[in-house]
Amino acid sequence: DVPLLLVNPHGLERPAAPRLSRILVPLDGSARAEAVLPAVERIAAASDARVSLLVVEPPPAAGEGPSPEPGAGAPRLDPVVERLEGKGLRAAAG
Repeated sequence: DVPLLLVNPHGLERPAAPRLSRILVPLDGSARAEAVLPAVERIAAASDARVSLLVVEPPPAAGEGPSPEPGAGAPRLDPVVERLEGKGLRAAAG
């Protein structure tokens, strides 16, 4: 008996990481939603991806009609865009 180890030479190469060009981040103004931002920053920096921030609003509560003005309670994204750009990342709201 002779021990034998077979290795595929192509299996030793690390596959290339997927190329990201844009990261879409939905934000509703809550701390829970913004908790994702540090991970987004790391991913965007590593991949040179553009960060697109999107405002999302929760549906109205049962029995309530739509809000009088869409976006009335929406979070302001400008401070988040400025924070990301201040770290050298490409970011936009909308």
